Amino acid sequence: MLACCLGLFTASLRAQPEPEAEVSPVVVPRAGAVVSADASFAGRRVTTWQQDETEYLLLEGDAVYRMGAYVFRASQALVRIETEARDPEPIRHLAIYLDDARSPRGVDREAVSAEADQLLVTGSTTGPIKLAADRLVRADAPPADPLVAAGLERIARYDTARQAPQRAQDPPRPSVTAEISVAVETGPTPPTGPTPADAPPSPDGDDAAGSDVPASADPVLPTTGTVRFTADRVVFDREPEQSVLMLIGNVRLFYEDAEQVRSVVLQAERAVVFLEPDVDEAAAGAAFGAGEVTGIYLEDNIVITDGDFTLRAPRIFYDLARDQAVVLDAVLYTWDVQRQVPLYMRAEAVRQTSRTSFEASGALLSTSEFAQPHFAIGANRVTLGMGVDERGVMRQRFSASHTTLRVGEVPVFYWPYLAAETRDLPLRAIAGGQSRARGFEVETEWDVLALAGVEAPDGVDMTGKLDYRGDSGPGLGGELDYDLEGTHGRVEGYLLPIDSANDRVGDRERIDHDDDTRGFIHAQHRQVLPDNWYADVELAYVSDEMFLESFFSSEAYNAKPYQSSLYLRKQESEWAADLWVSGQLTDFTEQLTTLQSPGFQVERMPELGYFRTGTSLLDDRLTWYSENRFSRVRADFGRDTPGDRGFDDEMAQALFGIDSDVRFRDAAADAGFPRDWRLRVDTRQEITMPLEAGPVHLTPYAVGRVTGYDDDFEAYAGEEEQFRLWGSLGLRMSTQLHRRYDTIESPLLNINRLRHIIEPSIDLFLIGSTVDAGDLPPYDRDIEAIGDGSGVRLGLRQTFQTQRGGPGRWRSVDWLTLQTDFVFRSRDGDRPREPIARYFDYRPEYALGGDHFYSRALWMVSDTLGVTGELTYDFQDNRVSQWRVGASLDHTPRLTSFVQYRDIQPIDSRLFSYGFTYQLTTKYTFSFAHRLDLRENESRNIDLWLERRLPRARLRILASFDQVDDEQVFGVVLAPEGFITDNPFGLGGRAW
Repeated sequence: MLACCLGLFTASLRAQPEPEAEVSPVVVPRAGAVVSADASFAGRRVTTWQQDETEYLLLEGDAVYRMGAYVFRASQALVRIETEARDPEPIRHLAIYLDDARSPRGVDREAVSAEADQLLVTGSTTGPIKLAADRLVRADAPPADPLVAAGLERIARYDTARQAPQRAQDPPRPSVTAEISVAVETGPTPPTGPTPADAPPSPDGDDAAGSDVPASADPVLPTTGTVRFTADRVVFDREPEQSVLMLIGNVRLFYEDAEQVRSVVLQAERAVVFLEPDVDEAAAGAAFGAGEVTGIYLEDNIVITDGDFTLRAPRIFYDLARDQAVVLDAVLYTWDVQRQVPLYMRAEAVRQTSRTSFEASGALLSTSEFAQPHFAIGANRVTLGMGVDERGVMRQRFSASHTTLRVGEVPVFYWPYLAAETRDLPLRAIAGGQSRARGFEVETEWDVLALAGVEAPDGVDMTGKLDYRGDSGPGLGGELDYDLEGTHGRVEGYLLPIDSANDRVGDRERIDHDDDTRGFIHAQHRQVLPDNWYADVELAYVSDEMFLESFFSSEAYNAKPYQSSLYLRKQESEWAADLWVSGQLTDFTEQLTTLQSPGFQVERMPELGYFRTGTSLLDDRLTWYSENRFSRVRADFGRDTPGDRGFDDEMAQALFGIDSDVRFRDAAADAGFPRDWRLRVDTRQEITMPLEAGPVHLTPYAVGRVTGYDDDFEAYAGEEEQFRLWGSLGLRMSTQLHRRYDTIESPLLNINRLRHIIEPSIDLFLIGSTVDAGDLPPYDRDIEAIGDGSGVRLGLRQTFQTQRGGPGRWRSVDWLTLQTDFVFRSRDGDRPREPIARYFDYRPEYALGGDHFYSRALWMVSDTLGVTGELTYDFQDNRVSQWRVGASLDHTPRLTSFVQYRDIQPIDSRLFSYGFTYQLTTKYTFSFAHRLDLRENESRNIDLWLERRLPRARLRILASFDQVDDEQVFGVVLAPEGFITDNPFGLGGRAW
């Protein structure tokens, strides 16, 4: 049949006249699945009206409709918006009837679209409705426009065909008109919505790769419904075994199957349609039944789309008797909803075996629209399946054999078999660079499940690391993240099998390694249990003291303290109970921040707790809070020394008060810190009484606390008491005042009217204890280290609000926010001095330091410039203990910058930082950051990176110069778009 197609073109053109082509409405259905994309409309003039809780829009003058990957333009359009009340958010059912629909232009050239004299498009979304118009007219009745009558009649026929349920039985619906924002623009440019978002409805697709998307028996083209067509020239030829329809010039074939809510648009320069032999010329005048088509041959500039995919090729043949299509030199386009990136499959030959499944040979998979992509997967054979999962999200899954990872035309990696969703490209990122500490390094991150050919369940992501760490040798690692129903967690780990390098952080001594096996593992898991119980399980192990600081600095300095523990908790409305068991698998403290304070980890075997939160008493006159714990605790000091971390004697004395060769455990024993297990009982009871005195809120409260131990602490601080009685009385007062200044305007300060909100507050507290905080070992800071004495906090929060945006777009913003606190405390009790004072209004006993002043400010000078500052003044030392000021500025959409200064007097630290990010071109972005130590009058570190945006990938060149660690790092990162982050690697021990 393929061989006769070109001959039929030539012979029939000589024999047949050229009939007039008739254009009919076409349906591009989208209403089968609910998506979450923005739906945006634009037109020079827009008329809106409402009938029976249904909203209508008439767009006139270059009408545009956009939702996700779909963009439609027309001279006029009628829009019907029905809102269905659903939890957690309403659903908008859209029907758009377009007059003189045409394909988008310019930047929308890759969008999915269709062309026709009249076109009907439908869709359902939970996203917002956006509208851009030069002029908006609100009407009480439909305008007397022929398009309105034609559009309403066509939408009614579509509803009848779909046998839509009566919406009169639905719950009351909110109005849409109030949610449509109108932006007055200089032209009819449509609003920019998200790039192709949620895919349109599609029946479940065939998935040859074993996806949970169920297989489908849907044919490659609809077998029911109507086929309509347009062309510059139409030729009909009837033969004994078949009828043949030849279409020449600007061919459009429209498959419309209202029963299955499906349509397909086929475009080409030439086409041959093979029909059943009983179809005569009259029956095939401008439309015929889909079941009467036995085959279609298309040629030149072919574009085929059904809303789920777009297929481009020079030649395609549909053999409908065998229900398959053969495509040569094909380009298949679809969209990954979850990662918001496209997928292109280019192949020498493609066989379509069902509506949503394709088999290809000599294929290239990429996220780039370029014919020669920068980053792609090549394969001898690929099977691609698409379908909608149970949540209505379009899923695409592929399997590929004999695959190669290609950078440009160069294969850099081979794998015999891949099977994954299209978003799960096997290589997540690759980075390489030169580190002074270890030499040349290469780090790669891979999708483990994709490489194994195993489908990743929803909510599961597993990555592996295969690295070369210079003198430290090869490195292996991985990370598993999962968020499933009733459970979530994370497991990460890394291993250096043979490390012969040395560790050196800052100006510390060098720590050498001789073929050492090093690494870490950290696992966290939460399981929801019946009857409002849940369990948290954590496991942590690190091979040595320097590993985290050298290779995972963010874990060493910023992560929560590592521990191995089991935590069970039952939570009800007003009470909770828990069980906590924790210990250490290492004989040292893993993170340096924990080592500095408090200097040890606390083991609990076990700790039982019972809590009440806000229990009402006496008809809401009083509120009761209760905390009760029974614990068996022990302080676990490490067997390591400061020298094991590279600290010399001077540093060890300054930081820890011991020499570099003294074990932390021995130092604690010499200080009398108890190393045995201690039983501890602690109960805290609080009663508050909220009152109102006009505009003033008053909350007096009383707290009582008893803490007991099974032994005293005479060896630690000479304290022979085994019980501590602790109590507190206090009063919190607050109110709010405000005043408006409608006449204040200042273009210079970007002020249009002003509203001043004043919120004064006062805290009075009196705390007493039978045992000083310094006489108890601080197992838990919020139990043993709580303070005593009396004090007052005088606080004032001021907020200045103004309006910005312009007529029709006014919005309120906090122009200036200023918080000031004066804290005065008695010198009762033996509290240890704190370098920087802090006050916690919810628990005054947690307060640090003595009398002080604290202030924090945020000034939004404009929508692009923000300034922030903070200051603490210590009245006891008569000095500013810390202050900082910073600003960020968006100079232009392409240039942003920041500057910050921080001064911390107790440690004599004065740091000045500044930097900027500049988008040089649409493809290149440059960033620079510099930190200066003004106390030492030297540069601490400089970070630079240059990013090249490739089609659907990002190439980043990195450089860092760290004066403190005496480290220089140069690197390169390459990753597909959707996977790279601002800090994808810890190249050379740094976080990027």
